[in-house]
Amino acid sequence: MLSSDIIYYSQLDGYVVKSVLTRLYQKVKDNLLNVFMCFVIMLSMYIINFDNIYFLCVYIIGSVVVWIWAGNQFEFLKKIKYTKRVLRQIVLMTILHVICFVLLVFIKDFYLAIGFPILFFIVYLIYSLTLLLLIPIEHIIGSHFVNLAKKNLRKHDKLIKIGITGSFGKTSTKEILGSILREEFSTLITPKSYNTPLGIAKSINENLKNTHEVFVCEMGAKNRGEITELCKFVDIDLGVVTAVGRQHLSTFGSIENVYKTKKELPDYLYQKPCVFNLMNKYVVNMYKDFIYQKIGVFVLPKRKLKIFKVYIKKRINRLSLKNSKTGVFCEYTKRNNVYAKNLILTSEKTTFDLFENLQFVCRVETKLLGIHNVINILLASASAMVLGVSALSIVKGIRGIKSINARLEKNKNNKGAVIINNGYNSNLDSAPYSLSSLKLFDVKNKVVVTPGIIECDDDYKCNFEFGKIIANYCTEVIIVKRKNRKSIIDGLVSKKFAKNKIHVVDNFEEVKPILNDATSDYVFLIENDLPDNYK
Repeated sequence: MLSSDIIYYSQLDGYVVKSVLTRLYQKVKDNLLNVFMCFVIMLSMYIINFDNIYFLCVYIIGSVVVWIWAGNQFEFLKKIKYTKRVLRQIVLMTILHVICFVLLVFIKDFYLAIGFPILFFIVYLIYSLTLLLLIPIEHIIGSHFVNLAKKNLRKHDKLIKIGITGSFGKTSTKEILGSILREEFSTLITPKSYNTPLGIAKSINENLKNTHEVFVCEMGAKNRGEITELCKFVDIDLGVVTAVGRQHLSTFGSIENVYKTKKELPDYLYQKPCVFNLMNKYVVNMYKDFIYQKIGVFVLPKRKLKIFKVYIKKRINRLSLKNSKTGVFCEYTKRNNVYAKNLILTSEKTTFDLFENLQFVCRVETKLLGIHNVINILLASASAMVLGVSALSIVKGIRGIKSINARLEKNKNNKGAVIINNGYNSNLDSAPYSLSSLKLFDVKNKVVVTPGIIECDDDYKCNFEFGKIIANYCTEVIIVKRKNRKSIIDGLVSKKFAKNKIHVVDNFEEVKPILNDATSDYVFLIENDLPDNYK
């Protein structure tokens, strides 16, 4: 039988055969007793000597029973996104199931009896076979759409193409840059988190018009070489590197590989400009190695301003500093820079002076929260300056951004409690930035709601460290789901965090009543979210 939960979870995993087989292994472990009971029943029926047709009828009826028993299939049917790819999978799976049933007619009773328990898991094997058989077809279809997008880009020979990559901050920087550029250019940006070849191709094929002057695309990767592939595909004219951090280490293997992959973007830019975040030590190395037009961005804290002026007077081009409390690194440069000065962060707004090469450009005001968004604004502003966008347009574009979905997105419930949604893709390096936003609120209760971090090289070690970081910023913690529960609790306890302030729930549905009933003396930060394929 077609199993909707398998298709749904596979869709979340990106249609990876390994993930399907991993889920099969877990299913076998969880249902050994059921399989044994099924085996005993069917073997007993064979001993009683029922004929083959009877077995086949039982098999078909049993399929339906198992299909419903395996989970709330009708609920999953509603969750699946019925793309053409999913429809191809359903058609092929149906054909393979029919073949299996036909073969059963010719199987002897004994083998049918002892093989019936496999019914509990056969759908996983058939779905894995389906994915394998469709690989060449999906590759052909994907190549067709990418080639069509390349053809569309070649038609727009005057189109300015900007590529943004980094372990975090890509989407926010893209949204801010798009808002600024629209003040002076007809601009297309890739929607949501579309950052793969097919996602970018879809955006180009469906949305690129003859009137567009600038195309901004987000570039993501989980393996070496994928950024180079995207750069060649789009043939970017301007690059932006937001950050290098401990993200997707389960596929990259090491932070060094993450660095090398993100560096593929500036390496591609021959005699073209690139913007770098100098608040990230890895990106600083890229900045130093880049030999063409480059702009480094950073935030200049008030307490460092005097030191900075002294170094400038002495004509020293570069100064590296690290905050001993937060561990935040920054490299200040004398030339080729765009930076923020006189920064004021509050729970309602953020303001700062924008400078370029020591010259005042404009006073910026935004509703976006936190230092991380200041960095994103600087990256976007510097990119806009490369294209000659005026200071007035930069101010208007930044002011036009009210919030970015699931990126420090601030809301309030009916009772006045603040809920900050930072549910998209947290990691150890971005977490301190988002968690520090809690310090902007003068309230008694500061609560972090989190399921922890995934795709680490060592899940326990990563979430243990995450727990230690959380302990510095909040008064209570709600840990969602079971996957990282123990490691986060261990990390919190290691920092002497009160155990009675640690709460656990199995899903986000259990958190909603807490968020709805909280009063104005509460602020909640939802730090990361895990899809349904994580328990």
